[in-house]
Amino acid sequence: MKRVFPFLLILTGCTDSTTFLKNEKTGEIVKCGGFHAVTLAEWAIQKREAQCIQDYKERGFVRVSKSN
Repeated sequence: MKRVFPFLLILTGCTDSTTFLKNEKTGEIVKCGGFHAVTLAEWAIQKREAQCIQDYKERGFVRVSKSN
């Protein structure tokens, strides 16, 4: 188990939850998130990303795929 645990940490640290949002009126595209680290502060990172998304949605942005 001692050999497997560091490998699992590496896999967990490689996630990418970047969210792109677009303002349909202006065409502006913004990015929220994209950074994940395996730390005790992971909850704070997730909270910051969720707040970023919420803030832009309140200003009229909608989620889009990266290719848009």
